[in-house]
Amino acid sequence: MQLPAQAPASFCERLAPKLNMKQAGSKPARATEWRVNTMGLGSHLFGGSSMVSFMVRPSGEQTQAAYDKATKACSQSPKGILCRIEGPAELTVQTKGGEAKGDAAAGESAEVELRKAAILCRDL
Repeated sequence: MQLPAQAPASFCERLAPKLNMKQAGSKPARATEWRVNTMGLGSHLFGGSSMVSFMVRPSGEQTQAAYDKATKACSQSPKGILCRIEGPAELTVQTKGGEAKGDAAAGESAEVELRKAAILCRDL
């Protein structure tokens, strides 16, 4: 007897446990969103700061076009920083809690956003 094949985890599903992200719900018209607040309770009560950085690198074939695309993946938005990941690529997220890496396979795409003190991830 064979078990039914599970769908492979999406980019955000693979990245979420590395950043302690929680699923924020899913509406039929929108993609599932994952989120984590980078400021702990102590920071909210007693003050503090948050540090987050994003780095996108190509994975697979290392061409100048792939590096150019990775360099332009993240940009400032009115709400914070928005990174559009298109595989094959590797995203590294650095926070006060450590470093998390996520690999996007060829044909996979996602948005990772820093909005105020929250990191959000949506598969496209």
